[in-house]
Amino acid sequence: MGDTGWAKTAPTTARFVCPFPPRSVRVAPNACKRPPPPVSTAIHLATSADLDALLTLVARCHEEMGIASDDAMRRAGLEPLLKGSPLG
Repeated sequence: MGDTGWAKTAPTTARFVCPFPPRSVRVAPNACKRPPPPVSTAIHLATSADLDALLTLVARCHEEMGIASDDAMRRAGLEPLLKGSPLG
């Protein structure tokens, strides 16, 4: 394929350049729009109300890392932190 002139016609101030040459490939009408902005994430300080969700996350992490623990051990480790222990 020869030079289509796409790089020569693209505006020099554009940050996002469409990867598709004009008219050589059929693409959806919105294919060359800028990507959406990143999703923002809201975080909050965990409390005792978050214990069940945290127990699930920690159990999955321990399983993936091969750490032997049971629910009682995980609960004993998380509860003092969630209740405002000076260690947490």
